[in-house]
Amino acid sequence: FYEFTKKSWNNIELGINTGNFSTNTGAFISKGLFNNKHLNLGLGSGIFMIDRINFVPIYFKNFYDIYPLNRQSTFRLFAENKIGFSLGKDFGSEDYISINGGFFWSPSIGIKKSSGKKHISLKVGYLLQGYSSEHNNWSWWWGPIDIFPGQNITNDTIRRDGYFNRMTISLSVLF
Repeated sequence: FYEFTKKSWNNIELGINTGNFSTNTGAFISKGLFNNKHLNLGLGSGIFMIDRINFVPIYFKNFYDIYPLNRQSTFRLFAENKIGFSLGKDFGSEDYISINGGFFWSPSIGIKKSSGKKHISLKVGYLLQGYSSEHNNWSWWWGPIDIFPGQNITNDTIRRDGYFNRMTISLSVLF
């Protein structure tokens, strides 16, 4: 297993989040410092979409190598956590009157493989994203099928406030 000798790390991550009968994509990038190869803290940002809302999180990230799968293995089991705040924006579709992001949290567990001077990982996790939104009820996208907790419909305007809960699957490269 390749152990990094440098003091910092970079991470690029692509993934999907699923829930409420929809699947959306996301991309994240982060930079951090190594701390004895076990508890590594960094800062990151990215973009992902849920329910036609684009969220741009700014978060702290840390990961911890739990243990190698065996002594000669090039694979390791690890845990990761991202926690921060997201800004919400409707890029292009203009369905929303107003959007606010909120608390962002994404713990995950995965397997990483040492490949040359980088680590490639596959992980499964959970995403909790706070939000509040207002949109018109006239759009074809919105209607009686969309049932969300915390939804309030008055004067043809739908107001929602709460949290999106999603399962995530992602692939990342650490170098």
